[in-house]
Amino acid sequence: DHVAVFAFDRTVRPVVSFAESEQLEPQVRLAVIRDRVKQLSPTWGGTELGPALIDGVGAILEADAKGSRVGRVVLVTEAVGYAEERE
Repeated sequence: DHVAVFAFDRTVRPVVSFAESEQLEPQVRLAVIRDRVKQLSPTWGGTELGPALIDGVGAILEADAKGSRVGRVVLVTEAVGYAEERE
């Protein structure tokens, strides 16, 4: 499996890149990802979904160009306040 994790607010930051993920054994990879995700905390910056999705898809396309077979984006966000902003 190929996996990468990115955190985002107004900027996008890799938590675990595809390149790093590919270097780890599956069990170690899972432990590293869990540990790093647990360390994430809110930045209280605005949530910019557009750049996050563009960067995520860009990372997938780049990995695919290198021969990796990847192709899913899973987006997790708190989305707090989004409905109020649209009203």
